[in-house]
Amino acid sequence: PWLLQQLRADPEPPYAVGDCVVQQGTNAVLAECGEPDAFRVVLEVERIEDCPDYPAQHAITVSDPPAVFCVSPVGSLDGTE
Repeated sequence: PWLLQQLRADPEPPYAVGDCVVQQGTNAVLAECGEPDAFRVVLEVERIEDCPDYPAQHAITVSDPPAVFCVSPVGSLDGTE
């Protein structure tokens, strides 16, 4: 029964608005906002083109569940602490 409940449950997005991430290889991993080169998740959208500063804005794309997270460097106008 537990497995069936898990299969029916929607997976949670890996990031949330306000989270900070750093690049590790080709992945974005959660990090402290004070880390060097940290980015803050500023918006979740359906398509990368929906990021406010596209195509200049950095974004994280996730395939399962499908999502796009627009990010800005911490300390920038959109990513300030």
